[in-house]
Amino acid sequence: VNAVAPYLMDGVEPHRIVPRRELPPSAEPAVEFLHTFAATPDDDPAATEARWIAQRIAALEGQRKYSDIAILARTIGALEP
Repeated sequence: VNAVAPYLMDGVEPHRIVPRRELPPSAEPAVEFLHTFAATPDDDPAATEARWIAQRIAALEGQRKYSDIAILARTIGALEP
């Protein structure tokens, strides 16, 4: 994450992510980076981001199990319901 989006790390200390298991090689990417933006000034950025993430997970139906999906966020506050 630190290498993929270093410009987003402003104010966040770099950290090491340790894998829990080895995965077999795949022709498809193992990591996706989704960057959202508000369509209008009145859009709620958190709701827009949540909608994009939900749509992407729904698009993976039948290709991945939910247990194969992880969402990495800059702050834990971004994951509040």
